[in-house]
Amino acid sequence: MSLDPLGPYIHLVDAPTEGPETVWFCTWCGARQPDIVYAGSPTGPDCVHCGNSPVRVADAYVAPLVDAPFLTIDAGSRIITISRRAVELLRVCGAEKVRGKPIGNVLLDAEVEGGDDRLRAVTSAIAGGQRVAHRLIVRPAKTFGVHYRARLAVCHPPRAALLVLD
Repeated sequence: MSLDPLGPYIHLVDAPTEGPETVWFCTWCGARQPDIVYAGSPTGPDCVHCGNSPVRVADAYVAPLVDAPFLTIDAGSRIITISRRAVELLRVCGAEKVRGKPIGNVLLDAEVEGGDDRLRAVTSAIAGGQRVAHRLIVRPAKTFGVHYRARLAVCHPPRAALLVLD
């Protein structure tokens, strides 16, 4: 009699050969884009809806919907882009004023005293290549008592952390 070392209820299965579905979205208006043949521009193609922002690609389960509040953040935890709705929701004085600034100037981890160490670590890891999605509770940097659930995952080009506020 041969015993299965994994037990009667655990069986090895083949890994899926295809990755998750991906979608292209605008970094300003959040509009989903038609299938794009990416030509290699370092910032990505421009939005076909608003025409004034580059688009990124992300897994469909985490990609923002139209008019969702979201940001993209580089491996140094600096803001690359902020959506129109995030500018309004977080009451920042304009997208151009926060681009290149540390994420801690705009959002903090609401579950940790001091605020931005874990948020910076997660965004840095994702932008650096980690493919695991995260969820955090965040708050605006200069506001207390307001909290948002945040989904974080990778997007590109260029590789960045995508932070979507729910």
